[in-house]
Amino acid sequence: MKKTNLKIDIILFIGIIISLNLGCEQIKDWNLKQKEKKTGERNKFWENRYSKKLKKELESGKKNNNIFLTFKFGDSKTAITKKLAKLEKEGKVSVDANNKYYYEFVFNEFEFNNAKAYFSMKYNKNELYQLNMIIEPNEMWNTLENSSAVLFLSLHNIYKENYGTPIYYRTNPLDHSEVRWINCNQEIKIVQKLHNVTLSYTDKPIEIKLENKKESELKNKIKSKKNDI
Repeated sequence: MKKTNLKIDIILFIGIIISLNLGCEQIKDWNLKQKEKKTGERNKFWENRYSKKLKKELESGKKNNNIFLTFKFGDSKTAITKKLAKLEKEGKVSVDANNKYYYEFVFNEFEFNNAKAYFSMKYNKNELYQLNMIIEPNEMWNTLENSSAVLFLSLHNIYKENYGTPIYYRTNPLDHSEVRWINCNQEIKIVQKLHNVTLSYTDKPIEIKLENKKESELKNKIKSKKNDI
């Protein structure tokens, strides 16, 4: 009889443990869903805020073509090459062993306070419409567990001092962090990635025009393919 009662007690105990585990898993799932819901709502808020601001700025028709250093939207490839050479002579940019130009950001709050920003330009009809910088933490930054997150925060703080609170802000462990500012036709965007951070200045009317053109061409291509069948 005692053995039978012991078996029943063991079975009941196992049942309680399983129930507790299942309950914990359900709570975890619920918490995760709630967190995802809040993240989605927060992202939607920032997207709406950004869209309204972008529409307002573009409808104003105002232009802000002055961007980083001496670069301007509309600069030709030749003009950019000359400006980079001049900036190097002035000590404002440097050239690495592979003949690539880079700018060095300095962050006073850190001992290992520098990060190299490599340039990448996009042109439309030989006119600059997007200046990109790929910013890499130096060797000492890479000793940190989340070096790109620290670099992102440092850049965000600098740009916030100069341009105010971002019009768009997204933080998500899966999607990484992103902030944007809009001023007239100019968008400034900082994006945290796995091993680096990208900083871009974009002439939005040109970018939107090119994206619409690309989308239209794709639709026509799909329509053409359907007609071939």
